[in-house]
This record gives sequence, structure tokens and C-alpha cells, in this order.
Amino acid sequence: MPTRITRAPLHSAGNPKTLSVQRNAAQKDDSSFPRLMAKGRAGYLETNPTVSFLPAAMTRTSLTSLPPELFACILDWVPSIDLQQTTSSLLRIFPYGLIPNWRRYLFCHIHLKRAHNVGTLCKHLQRTPGDADFIKKFSLATWTVDADAAINVVLMIPKLEWLSLCIGINFEPEQLRYLFHKPMPNLRYLSLRFRP
Repeated sequence: MPTRITRAPLHSAGNPKTLSVQRNAAQKDDSSFPRLMAKGRAGYLETNPTVSFLPAAMTRTSLTSLPPELFACILDWVPSIDLQQTTSSLLRIFPYGLIPNWRRYLFCHIHLKRAHNVGTLCKHLQRTPGDADFIKKFSLATWTVDADAAINVVLMIPKLEWLSLCIGINFEPEQLRYLFHKPMPNLRYLSLRFRP
């Protein structure tokens, strides 16, 4: 009986984008040939793990041979809310010299989702105050942060253009007054969300 090609999900537990093929039991088993394993109604693929479309080492060397200007162009198109995480991920994989002005991309938009990150950022800006010049946007998306620590971080940023804060029960009116006592000449956007 000839080999019969069947439809199955494209993504399998093994390799994505593989062809599912069901063979007759009477045919000779070939280990390099993809096999279909039945699980319920949908079929899942089993492929030979030694078959690879592109070696990982070749991918890394291909990307490291790209000019740094191309990485800068790509990062310029990333939305600012995702820029910090994207830059951090790239810096884990590639050398720092491959991404020009990496500090500008890493600190352009600081988006904090956890209260303990405010203290970490405050310590970092005290150690390296030059990084505060790169911060243009600051958003705090947690209700349970220490109000004094959050205000100190905001006041450490001299060129702030965009500010978004979640004001929880820890904030008092005097602390908000202190926050806006110092002029912020570059500020263009302000969002204060009060917890109901």
C-alpha cells in the first residue's frame, strides 16, 4: 500500500513546520522518515531530532555579523513600552558593542510592575546618576509601592517627558504636593490613576 499523507497540526511537540505522514505497517520502517503518532482525534508528529533546518551556531554567527546600525534601526521601531524588555533580551544574547547606544534604548521608557523594582531602580540611579538622563518616560503600574521611594525616583529623572503613576492608599496629599513642587519643564503627558 502506498504512503498516505494526512493532515495534522503544523506545530508539534518536537519540531514546528513538519509534514505529517502515515505509513502502512507492512512497509519498512525508516527512522529518518517523519511518523504520525495518534493522540485522540488530532494527530501529533514525531520527527527525527537530528534533522534541523538551520543550525543554532549558524544563526548566531549570522546575526552577529549584522551591522550595529541595523540593530539600532530595529529598536527604533519597537514601541516604547516594550523597548526596555526587548533591549534587555538582546543584551543577554549579543555583545554590548553590537547594540549602539544600548543605554538609551534600555532606559528610554521605564515601566515598573512590581513594588520592589522601585527600590532597585532608586539604588541604580544613585550609583550611576548619568542613566537618569536617558529616561524620558516613566510608568508605575503597581498600587502597593512605597510612596516616598516612588517620588524619590521620579524626582531623580531630570528630563522626564511622560509620567504615569498608580496612586494607591500609601500616597498622601502632602507627598503628591512634594512631587509637583519641583518644576518639570519637559513634561508633556501626566496620568495619575487613583485606586477606588
